[in-house]
Amino acid sequence: MGKLNLFFVLLTFYCIYAEEIAENEGEAALENSNLFESDILRSFDTDRNAVVAEKRKWPNARIPYIIDSKLKKQESLIKEAMDHYANKTCIRFVPRKDEKQYVNILKGKGCYSHVGRTSGVQPLSLGPKCYKFGIIVHELGHAVGFYHEHSRSDRDDYINIHYENIQPGYEFQFVKMNPKQNQLLTEFDFDSIMMYGDTVFSKNRQEDLKTMTAKSGRTWKRVADKPGLSESDVTRISKLYNC
Repeated sequence: MGKLNLFFVLLTFYCIYAEEIAENEGEAALENSNLFESDILRSFDTDRNAVVAEKRKWPNARIPYIIDSKLKKQESLIKEAMDHYANKTCIRFVPRKDEKQYVNILKGKGCYSHVGRTSGVQPLSLGPKCYKFGIIVHELGHAVGFYHEHSRSDRDDYINIHYENIQPGYEFQFVKMNPKQNQLLTEFDFDSIMMYGDTVFSKNRQEDLKTMTAKSGRTWKRVADKPGLSESDVTRISKLYNC
C-alpha cells in the first residue's frame, strides 16, 4: 500500500487499544494501535479537516445511536456529552428507531470512531480508559465529521512537531495534510476538543517529553481535561451543517 493511501486509511478510522496505564498518563487511551477494517477506503472522503460530501454528513444534523448495555454505568456521562452538543450546536443525538445508518456506542478495548456518517452500523468504542467527559465529546466529534486539529495543512504555522520524542512507529500520526485535502472552516484552535495534548504518542508520556509545542509558547489542555466544545468547534459545526 502506498504512503498516501496508508495516510488516508489512518485518518479515516481512529481505532485504538486501551493499555494498562497509570491514571496520570492522560491520553494513552486515545493512541492508535493500527487496527483497521477492510472497507475503510470505501468510506474515505477527500476532505480531511471535516467531511465535505453530503453523504458523509448526517441528514438534518440528527445522529441516531444505540448504547451497549455493558455501558449502563456510563450512560449518564455519555448522554451528558450528547446534551452538550445539543446545547451548543444544531447536532442532535437521537435514540435509534428503525434507521439503517446509526452509531453503535459499545464497550470496546479503546476509544475509536469513524469520521462522519459511513454506511450501516458504525461503531464508536468507549473502553475502560475513555470515561472522561472530554474524551467522549472528542469521539462524538469524530462521528459528527471532524478529524484531528494537529493534522491540518496549516499546522506548521502554529505548532512544532518533535519527532525525536514520538514513540517509534507512530510518526505517521503526525503526518500533515496538503492544502487540497483541507476545508479549513476556522482558524487553528488549541482549545478545540479535536486537538490532542502536547505529550500524545510521547516515548514516556511525561510533561518534559513533548511531541508538540506551540510556536507562540502557549500551553493547552489534554482532551480529557477540556470542558467540551470550544467556540471554534461550535462555529465549525454550524458551517459544516449550515445550521
